[in-house]
Amino acid sequence: MAFTSEEADKYLKQFTEFDWLTRNNTPWWTTSDVATNLGLGNAAVRAFCERGEIEGAIFYGNRIGWRIPRHGLIIFLANLKQNGS
Repeated sequence: MAFTSEEADKYLKQFTEFDWLTRNNTPWWTTSDVATNLGLGNAAVRAFCERGEIEGAIFYGNRIGWRIPRHGLIIFLANLKQNGS
């Protein structure tokens, strides 16, 4: 199933491990924010962004880094969760 951001948000609300995202309307996240909340390293989150796996993630150069939009992140995580990852 390909989620819309609304469907992904509703789906992830079932899982307490995503409370940090579904209860927060922050429109953009850093790789550090996402890595900390998912228990991953920054390099793993950057790799998702570099491979284009998180829709709408934008690289602003080495000084600023990646910015990850909430809508792309919830769709990415909902798809991972649904597929058992």
